[in-house]
Amino acid sequence: WVPYRRGAGRAAWADGQACDAYSSVVRAAGLEGLCLAAVAAPALSWRRRRRREAHPPPSSASKSGMDVVAFVVLALKVAAAAIAAGWAAGRWLLPHRYFGAATTRVDAAPSVVYERALADCRFTVTGPQCKERSETMEVAGAEGTRTKSWTEDMGHSVVTAVVVMEDAGRALKVRCKDSVVPMTAVFQFRLEKAAEGGTTIHVDQAITVNNGTWHVGFFRVLLFLTNGAQSAPRQLAAWIANEVGEGGKPVASSATPTAGPGPL
Repeated sequence: WVPYRRGAGRAAWADGQACDAYSSVVRAAGLEGLCLAAVAAPALSWRRRRRREAHPPPSSASKSGMDVVAFVVLALKVAAAAIAAGWAAGRWLLPHRYFGAATTRVDAAPSVVYERALADCRFTVTGPQCKERSETMEVAGAEGTRTKSWTEDMGHSVVTAVVVMEDAGRALKVRCKDSVVPMTAVFQFRLEKAAEGGTTIHVDQAITVNNGTWHVGFFRVLLFLTNGAQSAPRQLAAWIANEVGEGGKPVASSATPTAGPGPL
């Protein structure tokens, strides 16, 4: 029994010595940490101060400038999204054919109207957008016939116009093609003797915008929003009445050709 107790005492003494040594190490480590913190604190404070001096917080003017930049960036994003949405709508949702028509009446006879305004094809199908118009030339037509043709330069593209049907004194049909946008337009002029005297002039237009280039979406949106197929017939009807000079009187105009798309 005695040796056992003696062994237990030695074990307890050894455990106590180990605990004292551990406590000494902890105290020493803690004291060393305090010393390091006391030495490092001023250095860290100096470093933070230098960093603040090198990168000062933004002033109110800088913040307002940053707000302006953020607003501009947001506006650009919204504009880009709107443009993309408009292009997609024009590309996939809007129709590819557009129609317009205008009618006016003049006091001159149909033969006089045709001779003064339509016989030599001096009109422009692109209206005010035309920057330069070539002379009307005779070119080879269908089945060995001869017909009239000319070009109209709009700056960004050139439109080529060709007379595809001519009934002197009564009707004229012109087909136009753009050099950039895959678009064709057909104009038909019809002269009818009015019951009250003079001539009733019908100007019909049919525009077809096919897929093919990136312009198509924007071009269809432009035609849809501005009713572009209607402006050209109105301008041409007014121009004919002015050329004839016999008291041109507008009668009617509509977004749908009076003759329907069939004859075009």
